[in-house]
Amino acid sequence: MRPADVAMIDSSAVKAQRASAAQAIGRPRRGRATKIHAIADGRGRPRAFLLSPGRIADITVAPDLLRMAPRCRVFLGDQGCHAD
Repeated sequence: MRPADVAMIDSSAVKAQRASAAQAIGRPRRGRATKIHAIADGRGRPRAFLLSPGRIADITVAPDLLRMAPRCRVFLGDQGCHAD
């Protein structure tokens, strides 16, 4: 299988600084945070990303992010993006 046939989706929470703008910042238990949701190709290069408040579940952002996904034969993701 070629790397062009594969795409991956995942997210990561990052701590927001006090001086940061009010967009896409949530207040989880441990402080202010933002989540970066991304799609990468088979070589690990980012192809699309969205920002959300830290408390937002991955499945909430997944439909919008999937609309930006490249064409592929295999799509990899963890259970955070699984709707069934």
